Amino acid sequence: MRIVLPKTIGNLIPIINSLPYDKKLEVVEALDEYYEHKRTHKLWYADFDPAFIDFFTKGKKERVRGVVAANRVGKTLSATFEVACHLTGIYPTKETHGWDWTGLEYKQGIDCFVLGVTSESIHSPGNLKDLLFGEANELGTGWIPLNCIESVSFVNEGKGIIKEAVIKHKSGSKSTLGFRVYSQGMAVLMGSSLDLFLVDEAPRDETIFPQLMTRIQKCKSKQGRAIFAATPENGLDPLVSQFYNEEGQYRSGFCPITVYDVSHISAADIERMKADYPIHQHSMRLLGQPILGSGAIYPTVQEEYIYSDIELEDHWKVVTALDFGWSHPAAVVSVAWNPDDDMIYVFRAKKKSEWEIPYMAAYINTIGTGYTVIFPHDGANSTQAGGGIELAKQFSDAGCNMNGERFHNPVSDDGKKGNGVEVGLSTIRVLLKGGRLKVHSSLTDLLGEMATYHYDPKTLKPHKVNDDAVDAMRYAVMSVKQYGQSKNDVAQIGTDVDWQCYVGDDDDY
Repeated sequence: MRIVLPKTIGNLIPIINSLPYDKKLEVVEALDEYYEHKRTHKLWYADFDPAFIDFFTKGKKERVRGVVAANRVGKTLSATFEVACHLTGIYPTKETHGWDWTGLEYKQGIDCFVLGVTSESIHSPGNLKDLLFGEANELGTGWIPLNCIESVSFVNEGKGIIKEAVIKHKSGSKSTLGFRVYSQGMAVLMGSSLDLFLVDEAPRDETIFPQLMTRIQKCKSKQGRAIFAATPENGLDPLVSQFYNEEGQYRSGFCPITVYDVSHISAADIERMKADYPIHQHSMRLLGQPILGSGAIYPTVQEEYIYSDIELEDHWKVVTALDFGWSHPAAVVSVAWNPDDDMIYVFRAKKKSEWEIPYMAAYINTIGTGYTVIFPHDGANSTQAGGGIELAKQFSDAGCNMNGERFHNPVSDDGKKGNGVEVGLSTIRVLLKGGRLKVHSSLTDLLGEMATYHYDPKTLKPHKVNDDAVDAMRYAVMSVKQYGQSKNDVAQIGTDVDWQCYVGDDDDY
């Protein structure tokens, strides 16, 4: 008998070939058992990037989570993996998977729905049903292990179209799983309570998600959870906006994931994706950001103005700008202007709710004290714990070099200092389109705001939601040429300079 070794064991093949025939046969039989176990117990061999571990972890506290993500990052793969864990009660541990599960755990069987836009999106090869159960006539080759599948009810057994299934839970109890299609209408969603549901891609019918939410309110586990996984192809629709907008109902469960956050997509893959998709879809396909269309304030494709590998030089002019806030986020944005080629780089941006002034001031000064800080008109207000002291004065007392006057646009030819918003928006649009304004690729809060910043169709003015960082960026960009200081300028006035070309979001501040 000729023994054929699988290529997947790579460098072990020469070692195995050197064994006596009977030992070689034992190894091959053991390998056959291993690969068959792996084929029918995929749940035990799962591994995920940190971005998805964070998504799982959020489920412990967040009732509703949305992984609004780029194409090909694995959003549906990860969501169905979690569903399988909850149905079976089998959760990763370091002993079994090499990593510990940090999300919610169900101690007993659950009732669950998995929903798709069409029957094809559920049952066609590689989609939801295959991910959970495996291909037609190959039950147990998906996330749910073969020995955990107690029974399956088919709509069409020949095509492998499943309607319901009963899954064995580790506790000895049973879980139920039902597949549903949005296009079948509200009637298919009626009935008893659910412990968990997964919505894959956004339904056009705005009543679907609220109806499902009512189903998890009085579930038997008292731990009702909702998972939404989508690439926002419908733009900033009502459901996506609840995750994406700063004041959205489900914002705390928002989990954005881009092609740059996962290890299985290489730089070469990203370049191929850019070539495959129209340029106006790059932000959606690669970054998972909604396309706004004609109402977008900054319509330039983000791939055209993102940078990641430019060192800021000592003679470039730097300015920092603030947007004040408390219950809604405050924001800090720093930009640098290169006078040699008239390029502006946004190299730092952070936003945070309930950001106390001492910590905010410390963050501002991480690039060195002495750089001018621009503030808007409400800097004259006395809020936070300032005992009636103006906000700008509180920041000055905390060590920030606040500008001598509140923000204004560059002085006009007739000497006027206006602060009209549209002047700044128009200037930034021109800079972005002309390639003279770049934003660091790590500034996801700012990039997210820029992607969704739009004009209100009724007032024709900027929609005042999720605009904290973009406002601070506007103040900084419009001020840097007049008030910016170089490292040399700041050093000459005897301040502490610790120049960094990029300061990330540090939760210590």
